[in-house]
Amino acid sequence: MSTKAEIRPEIASYSESIRQARRVLITSHVSPDGDAIGACLALRHALVSLGKEVLVVFDDPLPSIYEFLPGADLVTLDAGQDLEADLLVILDVADLERTGMRLDRPSLRDVPTVNIDHHVTNTAFAAINIVDPSAVATSEIIFDVISELGVDIDHDIAVCLLTGIVTDTQGFRVAATTPRTMRIAAELMEHGAPLGEICDEVFKTKPASSLKLWGLALGGVQQRGPIVFAELRPWMLAEAGVGMEESEGLVNLLASVRDAQVTVLFKEVAEEGVRISVRTSSKVNAAGICEYFGGGGHARAAGCSIPLPLAEAEAVFLAHVEEVLREV
Repeated sequence: MSTKAEIRPEIASYSESIRQARRVLITSHVSPDGDAIGACLALRHALVSLGKEVLVVFDDPLPSIYEFLPGADLVTLDAGQDLEADLLVILDVADLERTGMRLDRPSLRDVPTVNIDHHVTNTAFAAINIVDPSAVATSEIIFDVISELGVDIDHDIAVCLLTGIVTDTQGFRVAATTPRTMRIAAELMEHGAPLGEICDEVFKTKPASSLKLWGLALGGVQQRGPIVFAELRPWMLAEAGVGMEESEGLVNLLASVRDAQVTVLFKEVAEEGVRISVRTSSKVNAAGICEYFGGGGHARAAGCSIPLPLAEAEAVFLAHVEEVLREV
């Protein structure tokens, strides 16, 4: 019996819309992580092999730990320019506002959209919605999409997809990891994706400036019973000489505090207010907490934004978390 993972059957009915497009714009959420970046780049490689023009655009820069990914140097940052496309594909985004981009600009207003995601809080915001909360990563679903499009998975696609899976499973450690996840990972390794090297790049390799930023944030860690939280402020970024993207992974480190049930990283962004990343224990629903503030995500990892000054955002958010914990 073959050990290869079977393709999700629902994808076949939607693949023709992707196949017919000539110029495709791919994007994902603000503060892109490994799954968002890996899924976007893998799909780009696949569509380029089919002769399509493809542009990958993010609202925020890529964290430096993902510069090793094939095609990372081809990512465009949104500068508000016209973006011509006849298909818009949005990956790993539960809610349209999480892209951070102005998708109502004239050049995109009437462009059909495809929403491919694995978040249980997804709002089915697109004309075509391929949403599967049973997938541990959006890269899992993109594996199926690429296979359904008839594209052979080459080395570059395999590296991008395995990176997405490795990061969202935290190295195959989260409870949502399934036997199918492992079968897909094995196939990607068979196509040349080096698991050990990917883990080293994602989990072990960081510039000294990123560690300096983390140190500044960790110096202010606070604990209120089962809640652990820290702040990232603009002066910290300036002192470390990095952008906010270098905070990737910090909230997972905070979540390692013994007896923490809710871990929160507050990131102050001048134009927006505060971006919030949340991790929780098995007793608390992170997505439920963040949905209250218009965000979403997974049961153990979620995020949201609050358009208030940092001190006010913290007070409102922590008060809600304490209320949730009283009901656990």
